[in-house]
Amino acid sequence: MEDRKTDLYCPRCGSSKIVFDKETGEKVCSNCGFVIGEMVKPPKKNFSGDERTVASQTKFASENMKRLMRIDKRLRTEKEDKYVLRLASAEIDRLVQELHLPSLISERADQIYRRAQEEGLISRGTIHGFVAASLYAACRESGLPRSLKRISEASTEDLKEVSRTYRILLTELGLDVQIDKPSKLIPRLVSESGLTMKTERLSLRILEEVDELGYTTGKNPRGMAAAVVYLACKLNDEKCTQEDLADRAGVSGVTIRKRLRDLERLINLEKYSEL
Repeated sequence: MEDRKTDLYCPRCGSSKIVFDKETGEKVCSNCGFVIGEMVKPPKKNFSGDERTVASQTKFASENMKRLMRIDKRLRTEKEDKYVLRLASAEIDRLVQELHLPSLISERADQIYRRAQEEGLISRGTIHGFVAASLYAACRESGLPRSLKRISEASTEDLKEVSRTYRILLTELGLDVQIDKPSKLIPRLVSESGLTMKTERLSLRILEEVDELGYTTGKNPRGMAAAVVYLACKLNDEKCTQEDLADRAGVSGVTIRKRLRDLERLINLEKYSEL
């Protein structure tokens, strides 16, 4: 294959990275592997009688063989093509640098992506989508608090696509990822929001109380962490907004407000305001 500058865009993923296969005359999207165009076929010849039947059978066999070759070529490309692996590895390194993640995460994300490619999963999405999903899975395995929303923002794929490919990885590869806990998320939210240690300690105390009441069971840990931090800010008269915390936690403002109403109903706020 060779790179060729064209005005074409992939109808599947919208990428302009189109490569030309001299052997088959196909134009292929290097991002998702979609075949955009093929070599122009010669004009049909006029046949009659038995010649037409033989020609029709020959044409069918030839086109069927070409179709099988294309399928086989795509599978080999997805499983073995070093160009695709280099592209994925470069994108993983870029995301790791942008998100300030350790090199260990880069290595693990690369392993997950290679497994997905060996299993032929990349045909069910895009290279960049599976790269972002692999990185998120590596973060979850290591217990690093990076939201799917934050990773999708750094990627070229949207949140919906990265979330979909992440579910594919979990289902098909059987990854053992850790479940986020609000107590692990609170320090990061406090730090990124520029809040004080007093707010962090109060947030953890409130969380401990509602956890003993069984309220945190089945709740979104990110929404719970954001709501607890916001409540602690109110009690400490420290400035923060629901929108900012929701954005950093990767949840909606509605989720925070719903959790906040429940927290105010469940606990005695006066004892915390006296601290």
